[in-house]
Amino acid sequence: MTWLFSIIGTLFLAVFLIGILLLILGFLKASWNNRNTSFARLFRKNMRAKKLVDPVKVFHFNFEEKFDKYPFQSKFFLTEKYLYLKTQDREKNVEILKEIYTCFESLFLDWSTQESRLLSKFDEIQMSSPVKIKYSHYIKHYNNYLDRTREVFIEQFCEKIMPAYLGKGLGYNCSDIFASGTFEQIISDSSRIISQYNKRRCDEVISNATQEINKMIEQLFQTFNRGFFGSQGQGPWGQQNNGQQNYRQQNRSQGFANGEPSELSKSYKIMGVDEKISDKDLKRTYLKLAKEYHPDVNDSVYAKEKMAKINAAYDVIRKARGI
Repeated sequence: MTWLFSIIGTLFLAVFLIGILLLILGFLKASWNNRNTSFARLFRKNMRAKKLVDPVKVFHFNFEEKFDKYPFQSKFFLTEKYLYLKTQDREKNVEILKEIYTCFESLFLDWSTQESRLLSKFDEIQMSSPVKIKYSHYIKHYNNYLDRTREVFIEQFCEKIMPAYLGKGLGYNCSDIFASGTFEQIISDSSRIISQYNKRRCDEVISNATQEINKMIEQLFQTFNRGFFGSQGQGPWGQQNNGQQNYRQQNRSQGFANGEPSELSKSYKIMGVDEKISDKDLKRTYLKLAKEYHPDVNDSVYAKEKMAKINAAYDVIRKARGI
């Protein structure tokens, strides 16, 4: 009888653990869907709305192919139709189409990997930004990635890769179509060109978007500081306000003869950062502090005094670093 209770207990434990596992998986799936909604779904909706171009001529062969799902997806129906008219060998046609589509899928997967990296970076920028950035700023850069990579992909695929697969499958000599090389070499070289361009373009778009958004955030806080300090000064990018002047004059009058920390060391402490922090992370920290204590978002007296100290500290560090 004891063994029966033991088996029942084990079964209940197994069911319980499976239930917990399913709950965790459900939570992770929901989290991913929520994250995906923020950028990927919005951007891909924008992608579907983009205007599609006309069919593209396949080099050397007398037909065109449609890439009717942005940025460059295709079912290769026109290629299939061309092969059917060219030869009645169904097995050969299927093999040619299979090779073309396998290559296409591999290249599209590579493109999608870079696209996901781009969207993840946008997500990271948005989450770490002290202010909310409109999606339109990201979509502009995303569309740039789509348009440029589409252009290179279609050019290489329709002028090099597809003709090479068609020529090889239909029994052409490579010299009948291309000036030099082999079909395999041409396919390999063009695939590499597409893959390398996808990565390079993704890196460029990330860099351009990051610089533009950082500049926009900095200009926004310049406007905040000018609006708040008015005649008192412009904060860390212009003249010091009275709070900054009083804070720095107080430090100078105290002196450092008794082994007290220097003004620069105190400034790092006020901002709550290590002296080895990078310029980029320093600026990011300042913007986060400004978001918390700036009078436009926090009207307490303490926040005003705290913001004056933060501005003065940032000004000291910025000048010491020459930024």
